[in-house]
Amino acid sequence: MHYETLFQDRRALVVAPLGTQREFLASLLRAWGFEVVTALNGRLAFQLIRAARDERKPYDLLLLDGGIEDLPLVELAQRAKKEEDGASTDIIALISIMQKREIDPFIGEVFCDSMIKPVKQLPLYASLICLYRPDLEASSTELVMVMEENRLKVSDVRLRVLVADDNMANQMVAQAILQRLGHRADVAANGQEAVQALRTVPYDLVLMDCQMTEMDGYEAIRQIRSTESGVLDPKVPIIALTANVTGGNRERCLQAGMDDFLSKPIQPQQLAEIIRRWHKGGSKTMESDPLPSEPAPDESVLWDEVELRDRYGDDDALIRELMAVFMQDLPERMQELRQAFEARDISTAERLSHMIKGSSATIGSPALQGVARRMEDLIVDGHMAEAAALLSLMEERFLALQELAKTKLNGSDQASG
Repeated sequence: MHYETLFQDRRALVVAPLGTQREFLASLLRAWGFEVVTALNGRLAFQLIRAARDERKPYDLLLLDGGIEDLPLVELAQRAKKEEDGASTDIIALISIMQKREIDPFIGEVFCDSMIKPVKQLPLYASLICLYRPDLEASSTELVMVMEENRLKVSDVRLRVLVADDNMANQMVAQAILQRLGHRADVAANGQEAVQALRTVPYDLVLMDCQMTEMDGYEAIRQIRSTESGVLDPKVPIIALTANVTGGNRERCLQAGMDDFLSKPIQPQQLAEIIRRWHKGGSKTMESDPLPSEPAPDESVLWDEVELRDRYGDDDALIRELMAVFMQDLPERMQELRQAFEARDISTAERLSHMIKGSSATIGSPALQGVARRMEDLIVDGHMAEAAALLSLMEERFLALQELAKTKLNGSDQASG
């Protein structure tokens, strides 16, 4: 199938405040044949919609990000439809889990669909096929089947799972694996969002990152387990997600009220086993199970693409999304890390080095994972100056990884073409 001609002659407007999100969505739509224009806010979007109307070239599709600040999302969509002056424009809302209850009543009337961020390639593709190419709906399973080609058995029971993690790469991996297992996954970006989500949705299971900004996993679970929290099920099984696999950290998870433990990077088979265990009732296994080992990463390996593809079922679309998010995010994290070292902000430096360690493991870079791990250990031991000295090595390895990944992924593009 020639995906670059699927939606040719159709026009799309992507409205999102973050440049990374705009460019990711625009690149997907262009790859599928759309003519794409982007805007960072509602004001600019209206200017573009009016211009398109005046030229009699209205947009077929609007992707509206719920993070736009100058107008409420529903009002923005309603005004956009009015500006189109009767043109048949489809509007998809890109929202956080916190906005779902607000948006759902307008599906059908204002929005043709909504998607929980971070937006995944396959659900977006499937939605567009339904809208514009129903003649291909049956054969489009060719792409969807990429998500099923692995050794994981799809569950007979579809669970609703909440993933609470402030790292977008980790969110994407967890969602992809859960979807391949046949479950529905929503995302919360911090503990506060997780608590709020559990007040409105009856989740069967929660995957909770321990170290998040705004509200970490430990405080979130304290509130969830409280009878005064307002959550629908204070006893919902909560699985700790962390890159720290020491006995002390495991004990802290237990004491906080978590039910089980899953180390990062998330392995599909381990997650599948956790879900099977807790869907059958489960028991607090962390006390008796042997501790997983945490071998030092082989820092001579810049990018282990073979291991990464094996871990994620050779899912090229997911790997490309992961690498794109990582390449956009890490420079900002390293800049924040530099500022933390300059301010001698130990807690922030520890949190950021831990985050980089985890995300580097997620995308399969032992070289970056190793330097971040050494940095985190030095910070914990009080050696801030020595930890700060590793930042230049981290930046050097990131640039090398950037070039290597670009070469390999471009090479696979040419090979497949």
